[in-house]
Amino acid sequence: MYLHVFSAAECTTFDNCLGVSPAAQNKKFFEDVEVDELDELETFLVDVVGGEVPAQREGIWGLPQRLWRQFMDYYPHSVIAAVAVLVAIAVGVLRGSSETAKAHEE
Repeated sequence: MYLHVFSAAECTTFDNCLGVSPAAQNKKFFEDVEVDELDELETFLVDVVGGEVPAQREGIWGLPQRLWRQFMDYYPHSVIAAVAVLVAIAVGVLRGSSETAKAHEE
């Protein structure tokens, strides 16, 4: 389930609230991919009002928060993957700098 939150100033007409306009890039939304049935909708809305569903921001400003949540969802495996990527980058940088130093010596 995907729920947008708009201010009253933005919803002067019904057409303004139907889609996500470029002006709505900094608006909050609530999402729960597990809500797919009509009877789960009421529970989802109660959880939103109760603060149990975290608000998310659209666009580039919400990206760090979404990446952090995804990182934490896959916590043990994401740390291993992050360390592996950092080691691969470090090896590439060190190997590249040693090859550059050898080329300058010759």
